[in-house]
Formats: sequence, C-alpha cells, structure tokens
Amino acid sequence: MSKVSIRQMKAARALLGWSQSDLARNSGISEPTVKRLEAAEGEVGGRTETGDKLRSALEAGGVEFIAENGGGAGVRLKSSAPRLSRRRLLDALTAFARHHLPRAAEQAGVRDLRFVVAGSQATLYQGDRAIGLVTVRANEVSFSPELPTGRSGDGSDVTEDDLWNWVIAAWQKAR
Repeated sequence: MSKVSIRQMKAARALLGWSQSDLARNSGISEPTVKRLEAAEGEVGGRTETGDKLRSALEAGGVEFIAENGGGAGVRLKSSAPRLSRRRLLDALTAFARHHLPRAAEQAGVRDLRFVVAGSQATLYQGDRAIGLVTVRANEVSFSPELPTGRSGDGSDVTEDDLWNWVIAAWQKAR
C-alpha cells in the first residue's frame, strides 16, 4: 500500500466530516497517535502498519487517494457509494451505530435514537421502543421496515446511503 501525505489524510478526514477522534476509532489507532502524526509534515510517518490502518479506515469511509501523476497527489470521495457484502454490512451497521447515528440524531433533533447490534441482528431503538430491525442470514438480509428502495435479498447491493435512508424511514414510520 503506498504512503499518503499528512495533507491527504487531513483532506480525507474533512471530506468525510471526521474528527481526529473519529479516525482513531475507525482505524484502531490511538487518538494521541493520530494527533502526533497529523502535527508533522510530509508523508504519514510512524510504523508502516499504522499508516496502512489509517489509510484503510479512510478508504472504507468512502474516499480514494489519488497518486502523484503529474497533476499532484490528492484525495476525493469515491464516485459511487460503496457496496457492502453481508459481513461488511454488519460491520457497517456496527460502525454506523457507534459513530454516525448519535451525531445524525443530534443534528436532526431526534432524542434517544440508537442501534444495538447483537450477533446477526441490528435493532434500531428510539428510547426503549424498537422501531427497526436488520437481520443478516447466510443468504439474505432483511430490513423491517422494508428498505425505502424496496431492495431485499443477499445484501450485496445495499449501500451505506441505503442504511441512512432506512434509519430515516424507520424513525418517520414510528412517529
């Protein structure tokens, strides 16, 4: 995996709307390490595996790094929403529950909205009331209420945007 610059890493965080704390949580790298690395200039320093974890977390979040090709190195949002495998869907639901849902609920003025992920299910709660359920089985992913897109099946065509839309639809239906 090629190295990225500190500026690319900061730009990637900005594109995703992530704080240093968000990057630390999503990469498994400590927040003090992220802060120390970002205080430097040039390429991301430290251990190679640290830089790889940071880059992988940012790429999983939806950015792609552009190599130096005569026009300068850069970073951009991926051109389309990433597709999620069944395994990655549960990982995405877990990350969504932990990192994105609290902030999104606060911005929308919704109180007590949370995800509980257990085994192959993720339950969306408002307060103590379950308002949505995602179940991932060997050959199928089911959403209740149904995904606004009407998709069902193995989950391979479910995008992260679909997850956001499903949370909104479940919350609106429960009101």
